[in-house]
Amino acid sequence: MTTKTIPKLSLKTLKACSNRASLEREFKRHNIPVERRISFLKKAMGNPVMSYTSGYPSVEDRYEVAIGAYLSGVWKRDYSSFSAIENKNAS
Repeated sequence: MTTKTIPKLSLKTLKACSNRASLEREFKRHNIPVERRISFLKKAMGNPVMSYTSGYPSVEDRYEVAIGAYLSGVWKRDYSSFSAIENKNAS
């Protein structure tokens, strides 16, 4: 599944969505199936590795995890300052 097959929905548009309603509206407007929604969300977040504690989650469960992670905004934070602090403390 690549995002290249759906050129009308850009990652820039996706990143502009700040709540679930706006994300759902964009996905529905472009007829994006749930599997592709997960791919789009992960790509917008920089392709993080996602772990599931329930073994083999359903597509809907994986979508809920992806949308929750996206909306939390944790992926937007810049953690580069932590490595600078660690390097300073190592000296």
